[in-house]
Parts: sequence; structure tokens; C-alpha cells
Amino acid sequence: MTMINKEVVLRCSAGRDLDILIAERLMGWQIETDQAKIKRLSQYIMSDSQGRWWRTSEGGWDNNPPPYSTNLVAAFRVVDMMVSRGYAFFLIQSDSVNNVAFGDLAAMPDYVKGETLMMAICKAALTAIELASGSGAPV
Repeated sequence: MTMINKEVVLRCSAGRDLDILIAERLMGWQIETDQAKIKRLSQYIMSDSQGRWWRTSEGGWDNNPPPYSTNLVAAFRVVDMMVSRGYAFFLIQSDSVNNVAFGDLAAMPDYVKGETLMMAICKAALTAIELASGSGAPV
């Protein structure tokens, strides 16, 4: 797994790359490496453009992570996962600003700004995980 840090996360834009980071680092998806299994899976459903399949945390396989960074329902699955891991969810929102943080109720939250609420949720979750694991360490 490649390393990320807060600067990398903050530069991410909404879309598939950010969705993959959320799926792998937060939701527990693991890239499938068994070539025989990939070939068998690809007989039924076409893999992604790079031939990737992931083992999901539920025990199945998928080639298309949910659109966490662009879909509100999927983004709130990120919130649910973070809350289940013991993080508090903080939101400051206005017509033009989406500030989100995940953290401890006793500490001042480190807000992340996003163009959309979904992006702010994803970036804040990845930032909180990165901080918890040590700067730039794989999660």
C-alpha cells in the first residue's frame, strides 16, 4: 500500500482515485492479487480499466468502489464508519463552505475544507486516519 499524507489528501479531487483511497484505507477493501480468481471474476463482469478487483470487507469482490466523494449516501457511509471507530463528526456548513473534521470531543478539531460536502467528508476521514497512524504511514 502506498503512503499518503495530509498534503496528498488535500490535493485529491473528487472521483475514482479518492473513492479507491476511502475503500482501501477506511472501508477495508484489499486489492485482489490471485490471478486465477481475477480471471474467473472477469469472465462474469468486466474488471475496471486497469484489471483490478478488490476483496470487500463483507467477503465479496468488487471492481468499482462506491462513489464516496460524489454521492451523499455513500459519503455518509464514511461518516458511519468513522463514528463506529470512535471518532466524533464535526460539520460547519454554509452556502459556500463545507468544513468537516473527525476527532476527539475533548480536542480542537482539524477541519478540512471541501468544494462539496462529500469531498470534505472523504478528505477529513483520510486526514484523521493519517494522523492517527503517524504521518504518511500506511493504514
